[in-house]
Amino acid sequence: MKRRQTALALSILFLVVFLLYDLWMEYAGRHSTVGFTSDRELAEVIVPVSENPALNFDIKGYFKEDTVWLFMPCRADLSEVVYYAVDDEGNYMERFETDFTQEEGRIGSRRIVAMQSPLPSMNIEIAEGVKSIEEIDSEEFHESFTYGKMTLEVTDADAALNGWSRIYKSIENDEDSPESLKMRGRGNLTWMADKKSYQIKLEKKLDLLGMGKAKKWVLLANAMDYSLLRNEVFLDLAREVGMAYTPEIEPIDLYINGEYRGNFALCTKVEISKTRVAIDEKRDYFYRWGMEGQDYSFPLISSTIKDDVNKIAGLEDTEDMDKVEPAGVIAQRVLSAIEDVDSDEYLSLIDLTSWAKYYWVQEFSKNTDATLRSVYTYWDDSEQRMYMGPVWDLDRTAGAVEPFDKEYDYIWPDGWSVKYEEWMGALFQHEEFVNEVNRLYFTGGVKGAFDTICGDFPDKAGRILQSAKMNQIRWDLFTEESPQYNVQIVNVMGEDSFEAQTGWLEKWITMRRDFIAAEMEAYNGVPQ
Repeated sequence: MKRRQTALALSILFLVVFLLYDLWMEYAGRHSTVGFTSDRELAEVIVPVSENPALNFDIKGYFKEDTVWLFMPCRADLSEVVYYAVDDEGNYMERFETDFTQEEGRIGSRRIVAMQSPLPSMNIEIAEGVKSIEEIDSEEFHESFTYGKMTLEVTDADAALNGWSRIYKSIENDEDSPESLKMRGRGNLTWMADKKSYQIKLEKKLDLLGMGKAKKWVLLANAMDYSLLRNEVFLDLAREVGMAYTPEIEPIDLYINGEYRGNFALCTKVEISKTRVAIDEKRDYFYRWGMEGQDYSFPLISSTIKDDVNKIAGLEDTEDMDKVEPAGVIAQRVLSAIEDVDSDEYLSLIDLTSWAKYYWVQEFSKNTDATLRSVYTYWDDSEQRMYMGPVWDLDRTAGAVEPFDKEYDYIWPDGWSVKYEEWMGALFQHEEFVNEVNRLYFTGGVKGAFDTICGDFPDKAGRILQSAKMNQIRWDLFTEESPQYNVQIVNVMGEDSFEAQTGWLEKWITMRRDFIAAEMEAYNGVPQ
């Protein structure tokens, strides 16, 4: 009898333990596994949010040769990472746990390596039943949207230092939309790169990383800039010289559906709003100059613009067709006055200081697109005056590309380039404009702004170092198969690394500053 009672008690105890274990497994969020993993069976490696308390979204491993890279977001704890081997049918085959601060993991013959950067981490989770990211990336003119939700997280250190929230999430706003975010591709020449840029629109305005509340945001891939820093450096220069409405920019690590997509720049969009370009939407005009195909556009007659496709301007952020004709009349009048070098009518039509500041940003950076494509101006109707700015699209700068259609040197940090281009060349034939350019350099803060961006550069490069290394692995940069958009710099340095790229950019901006200083002092102003 006692033996039976003991056996029954043990059975009951075993059943209770089994049930408690099953409940604990369910509570912990662990996945059931179906056995051991072979190299042949391994299709994915997943780091689940359910078993990694510091995560806010699942992470997918990136397969490259004999290694699976786990690019972990900034808040992840690398000392205790739980991950699973998954087959091509989605079965979780085997569970692993590794302290990646001490060692690498291994599944079969594959190394498992974890990397992490301190930059903010954004994940966009695309909803089911909408266009996939592959479909969005394949569209030539990126006219379609996909839908999802966004999570953006930052480290405790960044939150404390910058006054940022530790986590941001897109929020439903009761609109007729599948999700709280919609997303499409963006870019013209840059859209040809494998690493795409995107525009996202939130249903409800958020103040992301202290850059002001807005719905629309830009995710710049910086695919043509292996340093990943040109846009940030030269937007900071525009801000330093005092250009109004300069876009804000912060480097981040981007994930889509938990898959690492690389180092991106989260930017405010150039648009009319209280926190962006704060002009009167009804009364004023906001222009983008160059490149045909714009909506609400009008042709221009020009004696300086070389290519017919750039003899065009268009209105931004309007759906009022009644504004197009008067806007076109104003734009033509301003351009003609600038190109008439024997008249001073232009002085009554443009804000001289903003145009001269714009010149300094473009000339210092040697922007190949300084007088075409993303050239923005706004007409202040109350003043009856055209202001230059904000600046945008500063990746084709500092020797990144050698344009086939430019007469002047854009690779090396010496020499003058922008001052000769198209309508900028006409401006330099007006004495008043040249005087304002010189004044801004010597007494208007421009010279000090050059010093500031050179001094700030090492901190910028250091901050994104780990993210850049992750980006280089993810996009297989500097190989024979990769598109060598930045081939000039690769050839100049003779090295293929992020450190070489940023090292050259730091030297470039320093030599550029010194060349301009020597010229300005020798000639007591810009040489004519």
